[in-house]
Amino acid sequence: MRPTNRKTVASLLPAVAVAASVMAAGVAGNAIGTYVNGAPQVGHIIAFEPSRAADADAGGRLVVHRRDKSDCVLDLGTLHRFGGSLVVESKVAGDTAGFRVHWAGQHTSDGAGDCGADAILIAGRQDLDLLAASAGGYQTAQNHATLFDAGVLKAAAP
Repeated sequence: MRPTNRKTVASLLPAVAVAASVMAAGVAGNAIGTYVNGAPQVGHIIAFEPSRAADADAGGRLVVHRRDKSDCVLDLGTLHRFGGSLVVESKVAGDTAGFRVHWAGQHTSDGAGDCGADAILIAGRQDLDLLAASAGGYQTAQNHATLFDAGVLKAAAP
């Protein structure tokens, strides 16, 4: 009886290998699709709700570029403390491949690295993904308006 079982197992081995390969390709394709479809798109908003309880050391510091190629800093703790938003305006091609975003808020960091209250910035995809993850994800203008209507977000005081 044993020889028959070994023959059966040996004959099924190629089928199992093919099935495992197909499953691995499917998982890899799904991961790639999720990454590509999760990319920032023109019109996406990253909104930071101001919170006095935000820990100043709650996150990292990202260096981004202004339109004039000078650097400034987006400090996640400061963004959470004061609030503000980034709106993806366009993709940027070339050596600095990334996205042109419009920052509006009070401060982006303490000190000389502050981008100011209103700035056009160039940020890479990984930086935007990190910012979005810290803020709760990318939003669209329609979703953002719904959050204002529901009272979740409030307009910044002048």
